[in-house]
Amino acid sequence: MRIFAGTLKNRLLKSPKGLATRPTMGMVREALFNICQQEIEGASFLDLYAGSGAMGLEALSHGASLAVFVDSCRECVQCIQENLKNFGVVQQAQVLQGDVFQKIAALAKMGKNFNIIYADPPYEKGPEGLLYGERIVRAIDESSLLKPGGRFFLEGPHPFPLKVEDLKSLMLEKTRHMGRATLQQYLKKEST
Repeated sequence: MRIFAGTLKNRLLKSPKGLATRPTMGMVREALFNICQQEIEGASFLDLYAGSGAMGLEALSHGASLAVFVDSCRECVQCIQENLKNFGVVQQAQVLQGDVFQKIAALAKMGKNFNIIYADPPYEKGPEGLLYGERIVRAIDESSLLKPGGRFFLEGPHPFPLKVEDLKSLMLEKTRHMGRATLQQYLKKEST
């Protein structure tokens, strides 16, 4: 797997061994950064269920000023740290190991917030995968992690029948189907 554009273009990413992760397809990464091309320069990016760190590294390659990576898997965290070191972008990143929902709460408690948040929770577990998706949407909706006007992207399977009702601060803007994946795009409403 390679970085597809930006200052790190064509750099080869190390990936965790085994079946614990499912790399994000190139077309999903490309679509996300095409959508965000006007907002990525200088942005802060949160990569949840980061795996190899491909999305956050792609964000840094496209000009993000900061990428924070969260994953519960120790091997994934080590892989991300190695990729950051090999690409020379350690100073622009933070890597956190632990439960994603606990880290969301901890980051919010510290007053951190981001322009763009991407989540790729496990979804190859049937109905449980939809539960992860709904939980992550609600966690972002109820936290202050996403800046007003910021974008939250959730990757899921195709078909992805997830529709979360009664959101307080997020608005589902678009759902895109790409091969075996679905990308939901949410916008954080501006404060009134």
